[in-house]
Amino acid sequence: MSNAPAILTAAPEQREILRLALADAVYYRDPPQDCAVCPSDDELCDDCAARLNRALAYLELSKELGLEPSSPQPAGTHGRGAPSAPDHPQPGP
Repeated sequence: MSNAPAILTAAPEQREILRLALADAVYYRDPPQDCAVCPSDDELCDDCAARLNRALAYLELSKELGLEPSSPQPAGTHGRGAPSAPDHPQPGP
């Protein structure tokens, strides 16, 4: 059973809250840049791989529900995996 029709008929304010919640979920599930357990920069440990898969699932869900950001998403990542959420500042150098 899909909830897509309910999402499409939700008030703009409700859609925005859901969009922000999913953006937060993507941002916080993105694997950290420096993980002491990951074998290398190119290979994720099991925990980081699971976090990345969850972040990508949240990102895909937001796209499926038509909750894409109103402005283009910045390039780059918060950590090493999923695209950074558009509503969070990029980490500094």
